[in-house]
Amino acid sequence: MSIIKNIFFPLSILVFMSCASYQFEKQPPFKIISAEYINTVGGLPNSGSSIINIVYKSPKDIKFDSIFYFSDKVKAIKSTLKKNKIISGRFYHSISKINRDLILDKDPKKEYGNMPSQKNIFNLKEDEVVISYYDESKLKFYKIDSLKQGKSIIRQ
Repeated sequence: MSIIKNIFFPLSILVFMSCASYQFEKQPPFKIISAEYINTVGGLPNSGSSIINIVYKSPKDIKFDSIFYFSDKVKAIKSTLKKNKIISGRFYHSISKINRDLILDKDPKKEYGNMPSQKNIFNLKEDEVVISYYDESKLKFYKIDSLKQGKSIIRQ
């Protein structure tokens, strides 16, 4: 019985701490003005992408870290356009990345090249995106659930 307690208690604490680490901020130090995604389609197979653009206002400088969309994460890019502060990120789609077979073999050399599966840590829908930012050197997360679809771009 003590073995179960010794294993179960630390394991339950670990699970609780990992769940608590992704709490979303309710009052971030910035205000979201608009958020949209634009799908792009290229002339070559597997050349599509989604571009996330988030317009925000803030009296102080915010250090944005990353943007999370579905199960992907990219570095947030800050820019200014016509006095609007913008955070953006491009998410590349690749069918070959999604449909790649996993090789399992008792010889580890044959498993070389297997890619680890990406874990969707936030369980996001198509109209949701999470941005991470630093507030006094502490990494925080803010969820936007009003992501709008912009006009798609078709390249040939």
